Order: sequence, then structure tokens, then C-alpha cells
Amino acid sequence: MPEIRLRLMGPLGRLAGERETRLRVDEGATVRDVLTLLAARYGPEFAAAIFRAPGEVHTHLRAFLDEQDAELGDPIAREGRTPAAVAVLIVPGFEGGSR
Repeated sequence: MPEIRLRLMGPLGRLAGERETRLRVDEGATVRDVLTLLAARYGPEFAAAIFRAPGEVHTHLRAFLDEQDAELGDPIAREGRTPAAVAVLIVPGFEGGSR
């Protein structure tokens, strides 16, 4: 069971009470699996910051694997490498501009 390092950015770090943590994941774990494990670890307020409904990740949430934008189904461990360092970041929506 690989252990990954996570950096929780912005509101996620505040809700978790820590900005960095480690998490053990199953072989073949995906970004979505990591988000689900984090939600279970840190509770309902944290989960609400990630999921807008069960299994539906907020559209403004971004996850990065090895500093590259990742999709929810991307595996954490990549062939020939140890599990990736994962940074989870909530990017809030914004409005602006003129018409």
C-alpha cells in the first residue's frame, strides 16, 4: 500500500487544519479515490468543499500530480515510478470583465 504526500491548498488546508499530510492508498488508486479518502478523514465540511453531491466533484477543484493538471480518473502511481506527490487545490470561481 503506497504512501503519498499531499499538499492541501487554500480553503482545503484551513478546513483540514494542516497544509501537508501523508496518505496510504491502494495500488491503482485514482485522484478521485484520494479525494474520497481525504473527505472521510477530515469530515463533512471538508467533504462539502470537494463534492457538491455524492461522487460529484466541484467543477472549480483542480488536482495536480507531479505539478501537472490531473483528471479524476488518473492513477496516482505511474508505471516505473513511485506514487506521485499530489497537490490538491480549490480554485474558486470568479466573475469579471465588461460587455
